[in-house]
Parts: sequence; C-alpha cells; structure tokens
Amino acid sequence: MGVVQTPVKLVNVIVGDLPTHETGDFYLTVETGSNPPQITAVVENAEPKFVKFPDEMLIKIRDSSLESNVRFCLKKLNALGSQELCEAYVSPKMLLFWMEQEESVRVRMEPVDRAHTFALPTWILIDVIEYGQMHADHDITIYDFRQKKTSQNSEVKVHPTYKSFKSEYSLMDPAGLQAQEPDEDLVGWIDWASRRKLRYVGQLVSLLMLVSFSFLFSRYYCLSCYEKYETITLLKMADAEFPVKPAIAREFKYQCGLSMNLVQRIMDEDVMHLPGVGEPKVDAKKCEVTYEEVKAICNDLPVGALEPTIPVEIPVAGWKFGLPCFPPLCIVHHHLHDAGMYHTIFVVVMCIIIFSVWLAFTLSIMKLERDLISRNKRALAKEGGE
Repeated sequence: MGVVQTPVKLVNVIVGDLPTHETGDFYLTVETGSNPPQITAVVENAEPKFVKFPDEMLIKIRDSSLESNVRFCLKKLNALGSQELCEAYVSPKMLLFWMEQEESVRVRMEPVDRAHTFALPTWILIDVIEYGQMHADHDITIYDFRQKKTSQNSEVKVHPTYKSFKSEYSLMDPAGLQAQEPDEDLVGWIDWASRRKLRYVGQLVSLLMLVSFSFLFSRYYCLSCYEKYETITLLKMADAEFPVKPAIAREFKYQCGLSMNLVQRIMDEDVMHLPGVGEPKVDAKKCEVTYEEVKAICNDLPVGALEPTIPVEIPVAGWKFGLPCFPPLCIVHHHLHDAGMYHTIFVVVMCIIIFSVWLAFTLSIMKLERDLISRNKRALAKEGGE
C-alpha cells in the first residue's frame, strides 16, 4: 500500500554525453525524499563522453504516488566545491517497475545550466535490482560479493562503439516513455566538434588571460614602486628635505608631468610607445631623471626618506594595507618595460590564433550540419519515391 519502504539497489551506473566540454572529476548523488542522499565515489579525470561509476547504491522508496521523485544529480568538483551539471527526476513507481522488468534502463537527464547546447542529450544508465528483506538487529547474515574466477554465471557485455551501446539500451524519459535521440553516426561528429571547439578555445583564452594578467599585475606593481623611487630621486635632485609630506610629493609629481594614472602610463609605453609622462609645467631640466639615477636611489635611499609602499584598499572587507617595495623591483621594472612590446605582440598573435581555431571549428560544424541536412533530404525523397 506504499507504507513500507522498499530497499532497491542501483548498479552499473553510467552517465554519458555530459553537458560540458572539459574533462574533470565527477560524482553522482541520489536523493530520495527524507532519506540521506547517496553519493558515489569520485571518478577522476574522466571524459565527458562516458563516465562509469563502480559503486552500488542502496536506496529505500515507497510504491506510492505521494512519494517524492528520486533525484539523480551529476556533479563536478571544482576549486570552490562542486557544480551541478545535470539532473533527472524519476518516479519511485517507475523505479520499482524497472526493477520487476530486470533490465537496464537509460534515462534522459536535463542540464542544469543551459548556457551551452550540445547535439546529443545527456543520459544515465542504471540497473535497478531488488535488494531483499531487511534483517533484524541480531541477524548476522553475511553476503559474499567477491568475484569468483571460476564462476560461469557472470556475463560481461562489450560494446565496440557508442552506437551499438545506445541501440541496445534505448533512451527513455523519466516517465518511462521512449525519448527521441539523434543517431550517433550522423550527429556524433557534430557533437565531437562542438565540444572540441569549446575546449580548445577555452584553453587558449585561459592561457591568454593567465599570461596577460600575470604580466600586467607584475608590470603595475613594479611600475608603482618605480614611480615612488622616481619621485624620491626628483625630490633629492631638488634638494628637498626628507621625509617629504605626501601633499608636497603629489604637487611635485604634478608639476613634472608624472602620470597620475599608472594604467594609462602602461598603455602609452607598451602599446602606443609614448614616453608615458606628460609635459612638465616647470623647467624640464628639473624633471629629467635617468634609469641609472633611479636605480642608485633604489639601492641607497636618502637620509630621512621612508621606504616606499603601495597603498591597497579593499572596501568590501574594509582592509587597508601597504605592499612593500624592494630595491630589486627597479631592475625588474626595467626588464618588464622592455618586454612590453613583446607582450603586445603575444596578445595580438593569441587573438589571431583563437579566432582562427574558432572559425575553423565553426566552418567544420556548419559543413557537417549541411551534409546532415542533405542526407536527411535524400532519405525523405527516397521514401517518398517508394
């Protein structure tokens, strides 16, 4: 009558055609009403085309229309925890029906994030097996699940292709009805090309962002410190008395035309190949300073001069602190300044490569889609002629 919970065992769990283009560490959770969720072991470095879980999971469900649907959810581990990729809600009545049929079933899953579309639908294959009677507290019955090498009862099915696998296990929706699925031979290459396009373009963009961010962060930090030492050098040449008040230092920088915007200065020097400083508002000779002079100040500050720091403020957390500047940063800044042109060339070349890869895969996918449409038209015309 749907009052007593029925224990069932889920084995041979396989998830295929995952809605992601990246390899990763995947695991499956099975949630059944008020019972604790069942979680498989993590399958590491798995391809999104086919993920097999070796675990056997025991769940308890009721044969009742009032029972909550069983939720199958595939998750992927990431740096911040895990991300839900796809899910399927199956009625407990349907699970018990499949258990009585004693056949493996392949059920369609829906992606959680629909930002990307893939040619082939995600699915999960499960075997629903009757677990048997739950024993009393003092029953010490032991089941031997070890595989005997001499056993002749075990049956292993090997499928040479994905098409043969899918043809044996027809795709169904969570309600147990036949679901439409594109032919693996016809759409498989389109799905493969779409996934490779996202993967390769994503990897190239990640490489570009990583290298550019590392370079620009180092360039900004070193330039900030170099400008501090540059200001100290100019103040020393002007016979200023140290320590100098911040307001006086800012006024002196303004009069000498030093850039108050470091990002603009980096753009001027690395991209536009401009001096990076404005026209001085006083005698230009008082504002001329060489790299060797700044380098000397980096290694030997004037008496009374404070060690320069870069003020950093994080408003969200309410943190205020200063990043220290070190004498070797002047040399590093000099080398990064010379490498600015090469970084610009690197960005341009990477953008061209990314666009070329994207265009090549896009044209290939369009050609495969045209061939598929032409093949379908010929098949329809042939059927109409008959």
